[in-house]
Amino acid sequence: MRGNGADPVTTAPPAGGTGREWQVIIGGEGGQGVVLAGALLGEAAVRAGLNATHTSAYGIATRGGFTRSDVVVAPADREIAYPRVRHPDLMVALSGDAYARLLAMCRPGAILIREAGLSGVAASADGGPGGATPRCREMALPLEQAAGQAGGPRTINMVALGAVLGATGMFPPAFLEEVLRHRFGAGRGETNCRAVRAGYHLATGHQGA
Repeated sequence: MRGNGADPVTTAPPAGGTGREWQVIIGGEGGQGVVLAGALLGEAAVRAGLNATHTSAYGIATRGGFTRSDVVVAPADREIAYPRVRHPDLMVALSGDAYARLLAMCRPGAILIREAGLSGVAASADGGPGGATPRCREMALPLEQAAGQAGGPRTINMVALGAVLGATGMFPPAFLEEVLRHRFGAGRGETNCRAVRAGYHLATGHQGA
């Protein structure tokens, strides 16, 4: 994994997916596991038979500074021409700074998932006064609360990944769970899987509300 760099495009045999490309940005503070989340999403996408790239960027003061992971996921028969996100389809904000930065990147049709308890949130991605200029669909989810119930605050990145899959249907969460069990073993792996499932249900429940 390389900060401020790109992991190579990885190809796997076809095994499903939504049939479209997804450009995803996960943003937060150093220490929230943003870079790991991006790497895991890309690895799980490949396990699902899709193509994926992952890049990351972070400031000098990693812990507490803004951190960003870009993940591009595409069908197995479609080459990913550029590894960084230029036109985000889905963004995740785990901190107030990340929310402000990602809000500025909203575009029609995109989804912005954010922690519901962020302080200082003064604008909505749904548009200006009265919603006159819709930009993207915002999903405010209690990610921190779900992480606390699933395994502790440090699993917020896993809850966020579950929410990404629930909001997009990019690929079944079972592929991500396989990656987590392989990487972290039975104990920690299962804790992370619970967090993924919690985030997935948050997102699917929000969409059905």
